[in-house]
Amino acid sequence: MNRGYLYALLSALFLSTGILTNKYLMQFVNPKMLAFLWFGTIFIGSSIAILLHRRTEFISNVKKHWKDGLIVGGINGVGVTFFFFALSLLEASTMAFLVRFSTIFTVILGVLLLKERLTRYELIGILVAVGGALLINYNNGTYTTIALIAALAAALAIASHQIVAKIFVKRIHPLHLVNIRVLFTTVILFAITFFTSNMQPVPLNIIPILLIVAGVLGVLGFVFFYKSLELIDVSKAAVIRTLDPFFVVIYSFILFRTFPNVQELLGGILIVAGVIIIVLKHRIAEFASSISAFKL
Repeated sequence: MNRGYLYALLSALFLSTGILTNKYLMQFVNPKMLAFLWFGTIFIGSSIAILLHRRTEFISNVKKHWKDGLIVGGINGVGVTFFFFALSLLEASTMAFLVRFSTIFTVILGVLLLKERLTRYELIGILVAVGGALLINYNNGTYTTIALIAALAAALAIASHQIVAKIFVKRIHPLHLVNIRVLFTTVILFAITFFTSNMQPVPLNIIPILLIVAGVLGVLGFVFFYKSLELIDVSKAAVIRTLDPFFVVIYSFILFRTFPNVQELLGGILIVAGVIIIVLKHRIAEFASSISAFKL
């Protein structure tokens, strides 16, 4: 199996912890402040990792790749801004459903801009996995036109960030790309938080949670995701990331003993089935060929 799939799987495993954590932390700080704290902590964690490896790499990375960081961090900052704006207008479950369209946008952009090719079995796997992701997050929520536009804009920005990251990761080490990206994202989110009068004191009890989940797991998750982009198409990596809501269901059961309903179980099964089809596409094609030959 291509290691890129393993890296994408590990990315989903680590980054999905942030969904539950952010939901919990919103009771202590407002969403805009939390977004700034979250990405600021990821910047601190990735900076420490770079400094521990080689101190001079931190400054040289900023000097050499600041333009790349401004682009990828700017796109990410726009996506996060639209995300939290839409979240303020929508139910969380409705927002989770709409933001899943980022996977569809990523696949389309990957084919159009990066000339990625999809085999028949990869296309089937993508449709199955995305269908499962949409199902697991589906909710009969209500939304206004502006909320829908904001949520889809966030999904498009997320997809655009993944496409740009695929291009940049060819010349920037994944850890350095994480660091330079979150640097500019944090600056943008700080400006938004400050000028909208959403700055507030940071409760001391949330700092350990931020350091562990964002500063460690968040950094590892993004590094693994960018490592996957080095080895596999962005469309495939994005589909593997549809496992995020599946892991959230598992974490919710472990931590809060909340049992998944039939809809969540079916959605999770479809996601896993779609991912398996993509990862094992060659073996499935060989099996299908052997069946056809046997019939003949």
